[in-house]
Amino acid sequence: MQLDTMTPATAADLPEVLALLRQCALLESGVAEAIHDFAIVRSAGSLVGCAGLEVYGDFGLLRSVAVHESARRAGLGKKLVGSIATSARSRGLSDLFLLTTTAQDFFERYGFQVVPRSAVPAQVAGSWEFRVGCPQTAVALRFVLERG
Repeated sequence: MQLDTMTPATAADLPEVLALLRQCALLESGVAEAIHDFAIVRSAGSLVGCAGLEVYGDFGLLRSVAVHESARRAGLGKKLVGSIATSARSRGLSDLFLLTTTAQDFFERYGFQVVPRSAVPAQVAGSWEFRVGCPQTAVALRFVLERG
């Protein structure tokens, strides 16, 4: 599959991002507010992948990593996560956190480590995803952003 360049999302991309998140059974709440901190990838003009960042002080919340079924197993998820990590580093963030109920192994392959929810900084733990959006059974993971 030939992929177009990864680009920052704009408000015009929001409907397609939300549609992809629905297809992947991921949360839509808060995406509109964070859309300018999303990375997207298109193939033949169609949105095939996205990932977002929410910033809480010195920490980031990686959210909404989604790849269309037709584009999976091509390394796109890794590229999207890498793009968000690069963006977070450039903003001076120290760590990325996330919650997942289905993709723990995927994130662990790229250096994320399981942490107890009690170890998540209060700013991130106060986010909608941690408070309401994700079930208590969701696993929390952390990635330390090394300064370059």
